[in-house]
Amino acid sequence: MMVLKIVLGIIGIVTIVTTSVSVAQQAQTVQSAVPIITKGLSEGIGALLSALGNIVFIFALVEWGMSRAKEERQKEEAWDPRSLEGKEDEDEFKPWERIPEIVFTLAALLIFNFYPQWIGIFINDGTSGNWVHVPFLSPAFFQYLPWLNILWLMSLALNFALLRISKWQTWSKWFQIGIDVLTMSVFILLASGSPIVQFSQEKLGQLGEIGKTLTQMQPLIHKGVYALLILLAILTSVNMVKSIIKIIRKK
Repeated sequence: MMVLKIVLGIIGIVTIVTTSVSVAQQAQTVQSAVPIITKGLSEGIGALLSALGNIVFIFALVEWGMSRAKEERQKEEAWDPRSLEGKEDEDEFKPWERIPEIVFTLAALLIFNFYPQWIGIFINDGTSGNWVHVPFLSPAFFQYLPWLNILWLMSLALNFALLRISKWQTWSKWFQIGIDVLTMSVFILLASGSPIVQFSQEKLGQLGEIGKTLTQMQPLIHKGVYALLILLAILTSVNMVKSIIKIIRKK
């Protein structure tokens, strides 16, 4: 899920910037700015849907398969008197809740390692109505790809192990905390290094004035991505601390 948060966050930042640029260049009055903003938002939503569409379709198929397997397993399981207590077991592992993470992780391994040029956003040139796909990952991003691959493989290993044992155990909880530590470290590395977002100059050249303005506004986009990465690092650390507290209290 980590990479999904980053990509969707960057798409959101770029959408806000491109819409602001269009308003500044084309709007003469407040009334004329409304359709431009509406168009920009629709383009941003379209980019988000484009990024999520295939993955959601795969997830729907896998979830359907898992739900059928769950129904069959429940028929075979013996009745458990503890089910009458009305308390949910915190250590119970729910396979269908991990399926999205498995699907997104597999998709990330495939796309980022073999088809990184797909990662970008569609921008309207504002004149002829043509849509231009603009990749936005910089060469600096790929310096961290080995770390991301290690993180994704660790996540897959944990999820497949949990699918096999069907229950959270002490070792798996600490393994998840280890993944959280690595995730937080990767966020900090991405934020502290060279900018990971860099528009293709060739593609920006096809956008005319909007492309020129986006080139000038790249420092602002870099600051937005930096803030996003720091926020994700903080949220990850908070979840990690909560997990550690739960383990300690249970002892």
